[in-house]
Amino acid sequence: MHAELGVLAGCFLERAVPSGVAVHLCVDVQGWEPAKDFQDTLITRARRSSVHSGGNVSYMNMGEIASVFGNGQSYLFGSASTVQFAMYRKDVQAKAADKMDFWANVWSQAPGESFDRSAYDPERPVWRLEFRFHHSVLADFGRGMAQDMDYGFSFQSAVWAGLRGVCGHLQGLWAYGLNSFRSERRVSARGARYYAPMWQFLLDDVRWSCPDGDFAYRRVKKTPGVGNEKNLMLALGNLLSVYARNGFNATRAYACIKASGIYDDLYNYFEKRAYFRLQCFQESDIYQFVEKALNLRVLQGRAA
Repeated sequence: MHAELGVLAGCFLERAVPSGVAVHLCVDVQGWEPAKDFQDTLITRARRSSVHSGGNVSYMNMGEIASVFGNGQSYLFGSASTVQFAMYRKDVQAKAADKMDFWANVWSQAPGESFDRSAYDPERPVWRLEFRFHHSVLADFGRGMAQDMDYGFSFQSAVWAGLRGVCGHLQGLWAYGLNSFRSERRVSARGARYYAPMWQFLLDDVRWSCPDGDFAYRRVKKTPGVGNEKNLMLALGNLLSVYARNGFNATRAYACIKASGIYDDLYNYFEKRAYFRLQCFQESDIYQFVEKALNLRVLQGRAA
């Protein structure tokens, strides 16, 4: 898929680079059903949740309401713009979407206790547990890992923006999702807790492609100066026009830009741009850009 997307992008773009990818990780299970008090045992910081029971839909804010629902068929925790956890009857959804034949064939390939029998039972419900990671969340992970690396955000943003780079971290993302939305059980009245058996099973036995090395999966929110390239270059262009109009040479203009408060953002932008163009970056590249821009404004008469 990565190669196919690259070929398609090459038909319309030059030097196409990934800009972001969302990841959905899911497992289908049979022989287990969520308890009636499932919401009470789920530990999460997400405030929004919805429960579908038959044809009824109930929405609630978990920070304000504690409710017990009947035999719910669908649970949804968190918003689509962050990390979201969904748990629903996949067999019911497959029938509604007229895809039951496809999924029944997939489930029948699960080996049972003997090699000649499948573990899938068409008469029993199938539950899907799914973690959905928004592309902005993966960018947060890139910033978190960049803090421990010399080359910083330029490298990690490229890793977490494309399919090939993210595929090396699926196991870590799965563990992060299970910890962010974890079902717990109380050991005693004193408050000791442990993972619910199903959650422990999902954490230990569900295996994705192995991560590339040992990483501490933590998110770092975007800080000021990241993602504001358009405003940054507009500010730089206006400053250069003023400097050219006042007859500044390149050395004086460069010194003023370094003292203007935008230089750190400008440095990071040029470093990131050079990385995506597979070029080496030196701080003198910024000086050469300033010198060229001043000369161009003088030649075009925009400095008058």
